[in-house]
Amino acid sequence: MSRMDLKQRFWQKNHKKDWYQPNARILVAVSGGSDSMVLLYLLEEAKKNRHFELGVAHVDHQLRPAAKIEQEYVKEYCQKRELPFFSYTWKEGRSQKNGLEAAARKVRYHFFSQIMKEEDYQYLATAHHEDDQAETILMKWVRGGQLRNLAGIQPERSFGTGTLIRPLINFSKRDLIDFAEQKQLVFFEDETNNGSAFFRNRLRNKIIPFFKQENPQFLTQVENFSKQLNYSNAIVKKVVDDLFPQIIHEKDKDNWYTDLSCFLKNSEAIRYMLLVEWFQRALIEEGVTVNEPVLESCLALMASSVPQQSLNISKGWRIKKSYGLVWLEKRLEVIDKSKEIDSLMLQPDQAAFLSEMQWIGLFKEKTVPPKRPFAWQQFEILISESVSLPLTVRHRRPNDKIQLQENGYHKKIRRLFIDEKISNERRSSTWIVADSDEKILWVIPFKKSYLSIPKETDKIHYRLIYRQRSDE
Repeated sequence: MSRMDLKQRFWQKNHKKDWYQPNARILVAVSGGSDSMVLLYLLEEAKKNRHFELGVAHVDHQLRPAAKIEQEYVKEYCQKRELPFFSYTWKEGRSQKNGLEAAARKVRYHFFSQIMKEEDYQYLATAHHEDDQAETILMKWVRGGQLRNLAGIQPERSFGTGTLIRPLINFSKRDLIDFAEQKQLVFFEDETNNGSAFFRNRLRNKIIPFFKQENPQFLTQVENFSKQLNYSNAIVKKVVDDLFPQIIHEKDKDNWYTDLSCFLKNSEAIRYMLLVEWFQRALIEEGVTVNEPVLESCLALMASSVPQQSLNISKGWRIKKSYGLVWLEKRLEVIDKSKEIDSLMLQPDQAAFLSEMQWIGLFKEKTVPPKRPFAWQQFEILISESVSLPLTVRHRRPNDKIQLQENGYHKKIRRLFIDEKISNERRSSTWIVADSDEKILWVIPFKKSYLSIPKETDKIHYRLIYRQRSDE
């Protein structure tokens, strides 16, 4: 099909789309370059028959001397055609030292989103085209993007209060420039696009021309590749979305977990895609970037026979395996150790905070522990007249043993932790309650000693109550 009938091709590609219908309200992002000026022209032509509403949004990044002239031209263009015009000047642009491209894009799209909301536009139209698609896919592939992202720029996606559309995504840059020259459209080209400071420019000016030379149908190949990836991703998404709630569970936004045996029943491919989806849901919105080495390390940790392991990811997040469960968690800020105690003596009718999150007390009558701004979990044992007071509350010592049967059978606390599948992290913070003869009554809250079980003839003197924050 010749380049001369681009307007007809535009109609064929888009006339059945929801945004092409009467009464649609479309905000067009216009920089003044050939791409966006062609897009605006084509939408204006379509508007004559379809009667949708058009508005124009422009951002001056103040990065080039010519930017002000371009802004004024776009403004006058809109005034002559009675198109609503919205502009924003990014005064901080010149002070940006790192990540300029990403920062500028964030500013632009934030402004577009605001205008859509304030002026009730349903659609934002941008002038991304086939060459942009090729650049984006190559950039993500070289930088190690995930499969779902390698599909590149989507023709439509949710954005702000409406939908972001790319009506030119199936047209080449050459087609657009030829059309602009044919229609004698005034446009401005950003001279910085010819430089090599940005990765995208290097792809645009050096790599992609080489591919086009090797294969004149390179852009068509990229388009087909993107379509195939979209189809593949749709199939993968269906499988993963069906499995995910059965295998991955969210306790709260900072704590996710899976039953390891359930996770490992799946094929290697499904495990990988489940983990990618898990990280996507839990970490991406937290600003945590996960690369391929992290994914591989997490999968290796989960497949390992070692019962307890952990792996730090980023920004306080980690993967932790502990006896059949794997947690993805954001670690709580460590409490100042100066506010904790190592041990204490507990007399009747005394209570104390073991830490900001833990409280213990020995009482004859029922008592109400102090209020805290979080939910408590409560545990208790009965203290009979046969127990020698005062009690000692302390952490484990190397040779500690607990009596579990009347015949004197004892078990080392270390062995108890292993049998009960207590993580190393919890072992070091677990409290032991012993009587004045150093006989252990309770490993809080996992195991009570035989000595703490009152005989029928015993007189119950006290209740030992332990409380901790419910998510501890």
